[in-house]
Amino acid sequence: MLYTTELAQHMLDIGIIELENCKYSLTASNHFAPSDLAKHFETIKEVFANTAYQNRTFDQWEIEACCKTCILSLIGLWNSTEQHSWSSCISKYQTDAGQNVRLKRDMGDGSFKFFSSVELVSLHTMFPWGLIALHNERMMMSVAQQEINKYPELKIVAGHVDQWYVLRPYDSGHLVDNVIDACRFKSGEPMLQVKSVRIETVPTWSQKLEHRNQVLKFAKKRLVPLLEQDLGANLAMCIVQKFKEYGGLLLSGPAGVGKTW
Repeated sequence: MLYTTELAQHMLDIGIIELENCKYSLTASNHFAPSDLAKHFETIKEVFANTAYQNRTFDQWEIEACCKTCILSLIGLWNSTEQHSWSSCISKYQTDAGQNVRLKRDMGDGSFKFFSSVELVSLHTMFPWGLIALHNERMMMSVAQQEINKYPELKIVAGHVDQWYVLRPYDSGHLVDNVIDACRFKSGEPMLQVKSVRIETVPTWSQKLEHRNQVLKFAKKRLVPLLEQDLGANLAMCIVQKFKEYGGLLLSGPAGVGKTW
């Protein structure tokens, strides 16, 4: 599994892993400034701030809510193991819906609503970004848990995604303030927020375990130069066999003609 240095250090500090569990380290040859990503998020905010919906503009609360939803959805897509684009078609004939029909619904008038699905190219290139966001969220939950457990008066009764549900005596608000003050980012900003919720909203269901791992291969491909005259008479079949054998091909035409596949 791939972990950021910050998270690996946290796991070492609290005893989840030992130093011998760290097998390899990866250092990027080039770095983009974190502000580059923040600029794209600002673009999302500007879109909503300058968009009219149903002949009215968004108020500030709607802008913040929509922006948060979009940004979290974007990061969620980076952590998706698969993505599909869905389309629908209402017709009496399935052939009108094209290929990849997955579902159909009887409309009651002799026609059907067909749903087609096409798997999109995966966002493996953005997976490390999504993984950093996901791991930082897990680390913040762990840091908060460590601080909450320091006070016997505070009792964690449930956890869900990025929230701890804590019961506390009425007069122990200062202990919560201590937890908030202890959990801060390097910038000094508080890591946690306190929300008051009704006790019946506390989750009691077991959470499903969904594996988010993706296989990242860093091994270099071994290139084997092959000349056309060495491939035999049935050139097309030989190319197909080599493609299956090596998992890919780079076909280059005569020098100077600019033909490369």
